[in-house]
Amino acid sequence: MKPEVNDSALINTDPSKTIWLTGDSVILGIRAALAEIRPLLVVNARVGRDSTELLSEMQKDFEKAAGAAVVMDLGNNDLLTEGTVREIFELVKESPRVVVVNTAVPRPYRDANNELIAEIASEYSNIRMVEWNAISQGRPEYFAPDGVHLVPTGVSAYVIAIDEALK
Repeated sequence: MKPEVNDSALINTDPSKTIWLTGDSVILGIRAALAEIRPLLVVNARVGRDSTELLSEMQKDFEKAAGAAVVMDLGNNDLLTEGTVREIFELVKESPRVVVVNTAVPRPYRDANNELIAEIASEYSNIRMVEWNAISQGRPEYFAPDGVHLVPTGVSAYVIAIDEALK
């Protein structure tokens, strides 16, 4: 069984000061560090989560996360389609702030995914990109041997980048 977190406990009852954190195993890995600096309203992440499942889970979490800033990673586990990315971004278009972290995975679809994410995100004024691929380039010390998951130094850099994008 793959580890999963679906945490709906309210840490802060004012949604405008909280985060809806969603994604895959990378999000699971940064969750605790982000919670140290930003209150989390809803957390829903799972190892191996692809974009179709992400959309489905976000649709389920939408009402309980209303009013919170959204932080998600996208593109680590599958080749993205324009339709799925548009549906994800349309779902959160009324959120006060959406931070999308692109992918640095050493997989053949990385660059295509990042281009698609950036292209569609540019159509939404509430979306801010964290260019994780650029930030982490040439920084092997951020990653576990698989080149995907983060070690503490990488977690710190990832969370700092998210925090900056939320400002």
